[in-house]
Amino acid sequence: MNQMYNSNNDISIRLQEYFKNDFNDEIPFSTKKAIENTYLKIEILNKIRNIKRIAAIIICAITVTSGVVFADNIVKYISSIFTSTTESIDIATQNGYVQNVNMDFVYDKDIGIKVDNVIMDESKLDISYLYKVNDDVDKFELYEYTIKDNDNYIWYRFNYENYIYENPPIITGMHNSTNPIRLENNIIKESILYSSNEFPKCKKLFIEVDKIRLNNQDIVEGNWKIEVNLDDKFNEREKIIYEPSYNEHIINSEIYLTETTLKVSLELDELYDDFIISNPPFLENNLKKQYSSQLYNRENLEKTSIFNFEFEISKYDENIDTFYLTIPINEEVIIRIELNKK
Repeated sequence: MNQMYNSNNDISIRLQEYFKNDFNDEIPFSTKKAIENTYLKIEILNKIRNIKRIAAIIICAITVTSGVVFADNIVKYISSIFTSTTESIDIATQNGYVQNVNMDFVYDKDIGIKVDNVIMDESKLDISYLYKVNDDVDKFELYEYTIKDNDNYIWYRFNYENYIYENPPIITGMHNSTNPIRLENNIIKESILYSSNEFPKCKKLFIEVDKIRLNNQDIVEGNWKIEVNLDDKFNEREKIIYEPSYNEHIINSEIYLTETTLKVSLELDELYDDFIISNPPFLENNLKKQYSSQLYNRENLEKTSIFNFEFEISKYDENIDTFYLTIPINEEVIIRIELNKK
């Protein structure tokens, strides 16, 4: 399996595949050859992890050698790995925290399914799928399917009422791309972003699709089985821990940053009210860049309240040593906390 940006030739191979494939017939042959000859000779690319810098080097080098460059296509490749994504996932991807899955389509009922790219950390699993369909198919949906590792149901989706789930899946939420991209040669591309409180570190993903839905109506039963060997970097990931400054209202806290998400869990000695709905919590870095919270859980207990926030921040972001969190609890109490990287 190709493990993107993990060996000396991975960058060149991945870009070479992109510019040779059938989706780019509009690029003249001479320019393709210039692209191939240029990036295959630039050894420094294999030492750079930031994809934006790689793109800049390739664009400049090809312009010098050929006088022509389809820069938009290079940028398109870099920025369109996932169709359902967040800014922080894009930043992680640009810094090489992504895996290209080199596999063939798995076919049943004359329909092919494959995984194209994966990103996985503690909080997020983003899988980019490609679907090979017939001419009359405009919309495609994974209707009933499971995702497993060796020991756990990471995700299952069954659309019939009486199915009994033995254990809840690890995934707590998912977001489909709203506009899957239709490519040439009857290929549809989409990514599905899954969320979890904590994804396991695992070496393989097993995806089994039992039913698909075409054009929002036709249900097709089949047996599509996909096995993905995950890159070591997904298992070598480490969270960045943050310590909150002293605040008399904090009873317990857990705050950490992953490749794609800053997660904040707090127990406070104050009860919140509806004031928080019109005054949501927010976060700033030391340059006053502001992040809106994805408030996915809050609960009033007898005398305390529990808050769980997610912010779309990547550990590859700049200015992440210190954050400033503001939580309007009620009209009388607004909590302000400084978060410092441990």
